[in-house]
Amino acid sequence: MKATKWVHPYNDNDRPAIKSSWEKSGVYIIKEKGKIVYVGQSGYNLYKTMYRHFQSWTDKQTRARYKAKGNRRKDIKVRVIYTTPKQAERLERILCKKYNPRDMKYKYAQLDLNFKDDKVAKTYKDTQFDDVPF
Repeated sequence: MKATKWVHPYNDNDRPAIKSSWEKSGVYIIKEKGKIVYVGQSGYNLYKTMYRHFQSWTDKQTRARYKAKGNRRKDIKVRVIYTTPKQAERLERILCKKYNPRDMKYKYAQLDLNFKDDKVAKTYKDTQFDDVPF
């Protein structure tokens, strides 16, 4: 597993800051005012999946949306952890279970982790990501 540092989703020119996530699998974490509010995963294109949370939508589908441009820019940061598609599913479950993000309440609260999840958790812990202790 390899992770990016915590960054604002958009750079100063309002361009996506994590373009390296295009067509890669892994987990993304969204933090607002220092607290983890969302954990998501994608098995094929992190870029598209993650940046959907920062776009405006006119349809009626419910989405967790975050305004990352303008005056709220400093409040929101994201981090990407590159994994295999299977590891992404498990790591999302592990992180949701651990942090119970505000915008995902109860998504994994009823689930028990299994031995394969434990293996992914150990791999995640062994990478020693600096500001997401396990």
